[in-house]
Amino acid sequence: MKAKKADPFERFKDLEADHCWQYEVRLRNLKEDLQEIGKDEEWAESLRTTDFDFGYVDSSDRKQCDEVRDFIIRHEFLGCLPTDQPTGSQPD
Repeated sequence: MKAKKADPFERFKDLEADHCWQYEVRLRNLKEDLQEIGKDEEWAESLRTTDFDFGYVDSSDRKQCDEVRDFIIRHEFLGCLPTDQPTGSQPD
């Protein structure tokens, strides 16, 4: 699934909940995310950080980089990634 980048203000300008934007993103995405992987909320609540392997993603692995980018766009409330280079600069 490829997520679409959106302006965070537009995404949450009408949020009147008693929780933060990032939690709202979690609530909005949870049902669809669980359906996509064939799991339920009970399974999700049982997860712990030790259930995951965290590691560096090499920029030469385009498939994995695209997956990470799409995940961040969908789940990070800002809906974007920082740039590697300041605007207008050239890599060495």
